[in-house]
Amino acid sequence: MQFRYFTTVIAVLLLAVKGLSAQHIPRMYFTDTSSGKPIAKDPKVIHFKDAYWMYYSIPGKAGAGWHIGIARSTNLTDWQKAGELNGTEAYEKNGLCAPGALVRNDTVHLFYQTYGNGPKDAICHAYSTDGIHFQKDASNPIFHPSGDWNNGRAIDAEVAFYKGQYFLYFATRDPKGEVQMQGVATAPGGTDFSREHWTQASDASILKPELPWEGKCIEAASVIEKEGKLYMFYAGSYNNVPQQIGLAESTDGIHWTRTASVPFLANGAAGEWNHSESGHPDIFKTKDGKYYLFFQGNNTGDGQSWYLSNLELNWRQGLPVIAAQGNAAQSFKIEKGKDVWLLTYFRQRYPTRIEIDAQGKTIEVPLPNPMLLEKMHMALSNDGRHWTPLNDNKPVWDQHVRDPYVRRGPDGLWRILSTGGGGKDRQKVGPSCLYLTSPDLIHWKVEGTLPLMKDVRSDSGAILARNIWAPEWFYDKKARTYILIWSSSYEDAGWKNSRLWYCTTRDWKTFSPAKVFFEPPYSVIDGTLLEHQGKYYLFHKEEEFGAKTGERRAIRVAVASNVYGPYKIIEGDLNKGQIVPVITEGPTAIKDPHQKGWLLLYDYCMTDRFGASYSPDLYHWTVEQDVAFPDAARHGCVSVIKPDEAKALIEAFGIAAPSPSQP
Repeated sequence: MQFRYFTTVIAVLLLAVKGLSAQHIPRMYFTDTSSGKPIAKDPKVIHFKDAYWMYYSIPGKAGAGWHIGIARSTNLTDWQKAGELNGTEAYEKNGLCAPGALVRNDTVHLFYQTYGNGPKDAICHAYSTDGIHFQKDASNPIFHPSGDWNNGRAIDAEVAFYKGQYFLYFATRDPKGEVQMQGVATAPGGTDFSREHWTQASDASILKPELPWEGKCIEAASVIEKEGKLYMFYAGSYNNVPQQIGLAESTDGIHWTRTASVPFLANGAAGEWNHSESGHPDIFKTKDGKYYLFFQGNNTGDGQSWYLSNLELNWRQGLPVIAAQGNAAQSFKIEKGKDVWLLTYFRQRYPTRIEIDAQGKTIEVPLPNPMLLEKMHMALSNDGRHWTPLNDNKPVWDQHVRDPYVRRGPDGLWRILSTGGGGKDRQKVGPSCLYLTSPDLIHWKVEGTLPLMKDVRSDSGAILARNIWAPEWFYDKKARTYILIWSSSYEDAGWKNSRLWYCTTRDWKTFSPAKVFFEPPYSVIDGTLLEHQGKYYLFHKEEEFGAKTGERRAIRVAVASNVYGPYKIIEGDLNKGQIVPVITEGPTAIKDPHQKGWLLLYDYCMTDRFGASYSPDLYHWTVEQDVAFPDAARHGCVSVIKPDEAKALIEAFGIAAPSPSQP
């Protein structure tokens, strides 16, 4: 639960005026803000030493020069920056960018262009044994074209091994410097990639713009072999014209034929994140045989922001096609006698992301397609991984509900705690949360607001707490007591120096004074409890980020033998102690419906989607790849319901393609 990503309602309206509509943001949505703007371009992905690595172009501060960013991932969706490659040689004095890469003999070979030298820009080579630290080739630059068909420029390197030799694909321009087109050079299979090994393989362009949508530019070739044939994904037209992605094929690596007269991947519709272009492709094959097309996009058209994403591809009749994406609504079937899982959530897309620069200043990075539906939504699932929304993913109740925590009490009554509410009494009692009840998940009653921090005051009697975020409740069976848990901060923003607090009640009318529940050595929000075999597991979000700490906005877990602690923080295997990728929040943990173990569901709040991880023991977690959640779902809570309850919800609110098997 993070209000910090909001600026004001005015900001939302301003973005809407610019044409941003409520469109789905892709599963992968990566950028780099090191330049002061969200810009990452020209992706190239490899698999190296049990991880995925992505090399990409980023500008310098205030747009001065370019260099290469390096990011690492374990799932091709969530990326963490791992380093940079900067200009160190005279030929790189104006910058370097547009990387290509391949792995050979446990070494990463990187091919890149110099920048800012016009017709003198050329292709260079560097190599690394760890994927981060590179040795520049002593013969750099290793290639630029010759002949009167081009102006001597070479950019956008792509190197592929095919039929016993290496092919270097590059973009160049005609002698007037107006039309961008593709060229090719080759080197023998045993090459060290130095300058003396490359031979220009054609004294003419192998692919130049001819179709209307290609304008005056074909660049950024990315090539892959399948069943003896090469396929080239290329960018047609210059940036934001719009640039779009085309496809060509070849049986010799030199002579190419387009597979269609229309783009393979077009730019997005008005308001979508890639409205101004879908460009600079990279085709990548995983070790398990899946294909992904990485590409860059933006929707401003002014070069002020660029994001990277990918789409999974399938193959039909010898050609690639874009696969159905995982956010598609799933059909749902009620199975007689089997429990159903209910996800309650609200929907939101933030207009900005908060970052902290090296000087400790807070900056806001714009995000596309803002949207806010702080009302309760519901979805059903049989496996905890694939969810079908009720009511066409629209609210099931016209009532403000943010971060809805929904659980059935020992008395059979459903209770919700929700962020917000009770604003008119804030000066007297401080922030409040909302308390609601229901006998059947269909008919709800607002019981009132709970000013849980009203007694936490300064010596002068002033209210200290600025917020009550993401409240939840846990029933202590031994003590027959409800424990309410939430996060609060005294700072000017709710995410600063936040701690988890708690109070208790037996009747939901009188509540014990608030006390600190969990105070780790970092700011913490979004706590949720799970009890298993006499131990209590506290999943929570570490809320730290910036130059001092790095990006630390992700889920951690702590464990105790007493519900009130003390809790010992478990060191996860991600990002120095976390258990799921950044940037994530809003955890909820359940027993895995189909195998021994547990599922942890969480909210990728900056890419407007949900994720899930599996654990056999509540300590070691791996990200689940095959998941489908409602579009733009935020901060969910999962409950187990009976088949007749699921049927009643479907009858009350409707569902996509229901197929109940019981009367």
